[in-house]
Amino acid sequence: MNDKQTEQERPFIAFYRKHQISPVAQDITDLEKHFQRRSALYRHLGLVPSLLRGKSVAEFGPGSGHNAVFTASLEPRRYVLIDANPTGLGRAEQLLASHTPKTTELQFVESLMEEYETAERFDAVFCEGAIPHQNDPPYMLRCIARFVAPGGVLVTTCEDNVSVLSEMFRRLLGAMLIEPDASIDDNLVRLRPVFEPHLRNLVARSRPVDDWIVDSILHPFTGRLLSIEDAIGAVGQEFDVHGCSPKFFTDWTWYKGIHSNRAYFNDMAVHQYLENVHNLLDYRYCFPPRPIEANRALIEQCDFAVGLSRSYEFDKKRDTLPKLAAATHKLSTLVRSFSPETADSIDDFGTGLDTYLKTNVMPPLEKFGQFWGRGQQYLSLIRARVL
Repeated sequence: MNDKQTEQERPFIAFYRKHQISPVAQDITDLEKHFQRRSALYRHLGLVPSLLRGKSVAEFGPGSGHNAVFTASLEPRRYVLIDANPTGLGRAEQLLASHTPKTTELQFVESLMEEYETAERFDAVFCEGAIPHQNDPPYMLRCIARFVAPGGVLVTTCEDNVSVLSEMFRRLLGAMLIEPDASIDDNLVRLRPVFEPHLRNLVARSRPVDDWIVDSILHPFTGRLLSIEDAIGAVGQEFDVHGCSPKFFTDWTWYKGIHSNRAYFNDMAVHQYLENVHNLLDYRYCFPPRPIEANRALIEQCDFAVGLSRSYEFDKKRDTLPKLAAATHKLSTLVRSFSPETADSIDDFGTGLDTYLKTNVMPPLEKFGQFWGRGQQYLSLIRARVL
C-alpha cells in the first residue's frame, strides 16, 4: 500500500506517523492564560471544573497534551489518554509528568480510536479536533461514545463547510504553491509568507504558525466533516445535548413542561443550529437568527464551493478554478444580505481567482486575509441510557 492510500485509510494518523510529527501544539508559556481559556470553554459546555475532581476521564486524540494539562489540573481520580500517534503520545506523557497532581492516576494507551477496548466506563470522555475529516465521522463518534458511563458527559468537536469555508479556500491557495515532492520544511518556506499575515488577524490564536500550516494546509484532508446536526444524529438516541461553544443554544421553555419528550434537548439544539449556522461563517460578526430555509441554501452553496476547492486540491485541474470563482461570487451574493463585509472578503477571494486565471499571479487578497470562520465548534452531551 502506498503512502497516499495509507493516508486515505487512516486520516491524521498516517500523516503524523509518516513524518513523526504532532503539529497540534498550543502556546502554554503563560499557563494562567491557557487555563483561563480552557476554563471558559468548559463553562460554555456546562462543565463545572470542580465536578471532575475524583472522577474518571478518557481523552481520545490528546495530541501533545497541552489541553490535557488543564484537565489534569482539575484532579480527576483517573485520566486515560488514547492516541495512535506515538510522537504525540510521547510528548503528552512528558508534559503531563510535571503538570499532573499526585492524586491522579495517568494511563497512556497507543491505539486507534475504533480499536480501543476496555470494560471501563468513564464519567467524562473528550475528543477534540479528531472526529471531523475521518472517513466515517458518525461511526467514529459512536465508537468513543461507548465508553461514557450512564449520566456521564461526552465532549466532541464539530465542523461544517460554513464554519471552515475560509480555511478550505486557504487550502486551495496552498495547493497552488505546494511542491508535492518537497519536504515539509521547504513547503513551509513557501507558505509562511502567505499565511502568517492572515494568522496575525486572529489576535486570540494560541497555535504556532508552522503547526497551523502543517496541520491545516500540508496535512491531506481525505474524509468528511461532522456538523452539529450530524453529531446529534449519530448519538442522539442515547445522548442529550448539554452545551456548546460558541454558546448559542437558548431555551425559554418552562422546565416542568419538558418531561414528556426525551428528544426535546436534541430537537431544540438542531433547530437553533440551523437558525444560527450563518454565524459560523465569519468570527468577526454575530447576527440575529435567520429562517432555516435561508440557512439551508447557505449550507448548500458552501458545500458546493468547498467541493470544487477540494476537487482542485486533489487533481489540480485548472478548469475547476473558473467554476469555483463563479460559485464564490454566487455565495457572496447570498452572504451580502446579512453581512456585507463578509461578502466583500469572499468576493476578494473570487476576484483573486479571476485575476490568477488571466495573469497566473494571485493578488494580495487583503480583505480575504481578514476573513476567518468560527472553525470547530464544541458540543457536550449527557449519556441518558446504556448503548
